[in-house]
Amino acid sequence: MDFNEIEDQIELNKDRLKDESERYNEIRSRIGFISIVYTLFAAYGFQLILYSIRGQGINAVYFIALFAFIGLVIFSVVNAVRLLIPIKIAHRDLPSYFYNDIKNEYLESGIPEEDSDAYIKHTYKLQLEVAVKTNFDINNRKSKFHFYAFVTALFAIIPYLICIGMYIYSEKEKTVKVELVNKIFEDMSKQEKDSTSSQQAKTTIDTSKVIVKKPIMIRENQNKEQGQKPNKDGRGQEKN
Repeated sequence: MDFNEIEDQIELNKDRLKDESERYNEIRSRIGFISIVYTLFAAYGFQLILYSIRGQGINAVYFIALFAFIGLVIFSVVNAVRLLIPIKIAHRDLPSYFYNDIKNEYLESGIPEEDSDAYIKHTYKLQLEVAVKTNFDINNRKSKFHFYAFVTALFAIIPYLICIGMYIYSEKEKTVKVELVNKIFEDMSKQEKDSTSSQQAKTTIDTSKVIVKKPIMIRENQNKEQGQKPNKDGRGQEKN
């Protein structure tokens, strides 16, 4: 390959322009992994924020980790959006533009027709060079957006895990406290029942103090009112 030949320079720029186009699509496709990380954040992110609003007794470490997580996620999302925003990229003109329009412009400017081919080739080469440089700069910017979005998303995992750990520990601690309180009340109730049963079991009966009441005796063939008369204690007594 002769780098001084215009034809070789054109081929080199055509290949590079194709590479930059493929690179542009490849950079935008990298958002897939970042989206997975965002999905992971969405699983508990809102719960962590609500917990910080409603929670009581939360220490400063949790708030520091939460603010760091939110800040990193926001920065990552902003760069991810900048990565996905469509942007103008350079393309070559249609071939007819060069061998018709550009050729006519050269002929109208006084360039001989036999020399117009060389001028057209230089115009084509310069457009390719501008297109390659333009797309190269665009891809570099897109690469930076991807890098910032990806790295900050990875760093956000650290405070995210800290918040989740403290949140789960706090919820388990609340459950243990409730179970402990319930157990205390159950033990107290059981002790009261045992105490009552023990007192009842310890009560002794003095048979000499028990009042004995004789049953009322009524003859079968006598009316209850006619066959009884009150005795001293008011109870009925059988007539003889």
